[in-house]
Amino acid sequence: TSVKHGASWKAEYDALANEIKLRHYSPKTLKTYKHWVREYQTFTCSQDPRELTTEHVKRFLTSLAVRHKVAASTQNQAFNALLFFHRHVLKKEFGKVEGVVRAKRKPYIPVVLSRDEIEAILNRARAHRRLGAPLPATRSSSLLTLKQLLRRPIKPTAGWHTRLSDDEHLALAAQWLTVAQDAAGNGGLAQLYHTVRREWTPAYPETTGYAIPTLLHYARVTRDEQLRERARQMAQYLLSVQLANGAVPIVHNDPHQVVQPCAFDVGQVIYGYLAAYREFGGGEYLEAARRAGDWLIRDQEPDGSWVRFTYNNVAHAWEVRGSWALLLLAQAAGDERYTQAARRNLAWTLAQQHADGWFDHLALTPGAAAVMHTIAYTLEGLLECGLYLNNEQAIQAVCRPAEVLLAHQRDDGSLPGAFVADWRRVDHFSCLTGNAQMAIVWLRLYQWSGDEQYLNAAGRAIDFVCRSQLVCTRDRDVRGSVPGSVPLSGDYLPYSLPNWAAKFFMDAVLLGQTVRRAGRAAAPP
Repeated sequence: TSVKHGASWKAEYDALANEIKLRHYSPKTLKTYKHWVREYQTFTCSQDPRELTTEHVKRFLTSLAVRHKVAASTQNQAFNALLFFHRHVLKKEFGKVEGVVRAKRKPYIPVVLSRDEIEAILNRARAHRRLGAPLPATRSSSLLTLKQLLRRPIKPTAGWHTRLSDDEHLALAAQWLTVAQDAAGNGGLAQLYHTVRREWTPAYPETTGYAIPTLLHYARVTRDEQLRERARQMAQYLLSVQLANGAVPIVHNDPHQVVQPCAFDVGQVIYGYLAAYREFGGGEYLEAARRAGDWLIRDQEPDGSWVRFTYNNVAHAWEVRGSWALLLLAQAAGDERYTQAARRNLAWTLAQQHADGWFDHLALTPGAAAVMHTIAYTLEGLLECGLYLNNEQAIQAVCRPAEVLLAHQRDDGSLPGAFVADWRRVDHFSCLTGNAQMAIVWLRLYQWSGDEQYLNAAGRAIDFVCRSQLVCTRDRDVRGSVPGSVPLSGDYLPYSLPNWAAKFFMDAVLLGQTVRRAGRAAAPP
């Protein structure tokens, strides 16, 4: 579209490009946003950008719907571009955009083809999409939807992995988490994507809770206001699912179903409430954190453990990660009851440790192997409680297993997927979440001790997870995700892409970057 003569917008286009690059958005996003800014410039007859107001935006968006008959998705794309342009280039708050004529959404009409027609399409695509073996013959139906036939199991290959820059890996992981949030549809993060069933599971309060500080940290690093807003939506979701007694359900799907709380999950959502309180203010977040903390105190056993409302109704050593949340809550709320509850659980957890560094109650199920995910949960919770309380015993209790795991790290930087008592390894898979978590623990121990073997091990673990991230695919449900296991069929969440794997991966990479810049003085994410 040609632009009419008027005020020059060259400086604004240059600023737009700089703001896009600063946030590591893709060249495609820049191209799209520039297109809509140019259309907007034409519509306003190149009026001086300093004079533009929300009223100009309303008239432009209405003209797209009324005069140009654009689709609703196109109008939304234009709105997002102008929101970014006004907020980050013109440095003007948008305000409320009300009274816009909305584009009509066209009804979805499924494409139904004969089996022969669909087989012809799949045979042409199979070589490029790796769709697997031909479809088996069937007499059940002569007509099938294309969507039904394309829901084939995903089989990632070595070509889906490559080592990019740390910033590129972070951007892809953050983008995938936004897809997980959109898939949930209620502001929370979908629990995981299953690559065989090709479907997302419902929103998961626990991991939505501790993903909030991760995304807010990354949003500050990249100055990404949209990601910051998404984190706020996650916090609002957590407010909406909190039960009357202060707990949260394990998975929230149907608001009318009977829900079961989980002590560990309640501890993890406290991180989200507190991060939202620090970032956005508002007493509702702190009050929600207090109610969650009060529930944990009421449910705590006299010996400091949690048994009721736990996985399999038994005590677990990794509940200590919730004690770290209680310490942060005590600091924010000025209430020592939370500190006392955390100290009781810390003492119970330390009592579970053997001379070789192993802990009782590490596994999800009594008698089973403990995956690296729950081992690292325990070590991270103990270490952060020890550092917060200046408790040398807790810190040393982490050093022993951390050094054992140094000896178990493989040449490629990975760790065995699970262990049993006496540190006997389950070696046929690797738990990527646990690898990322151990990188965090090793980095924090390096900050505390200055021992470079921890720093080197963390770097190798992060590099392994980077090389395991699924990046070379156009499937938005997959691109940027971190699988539960390597290989994908491994024991921990086989064929699944859990949201917390991406979260801990981002934490590890961000902390690694900070340590490289600031050394041992760097603060954790």
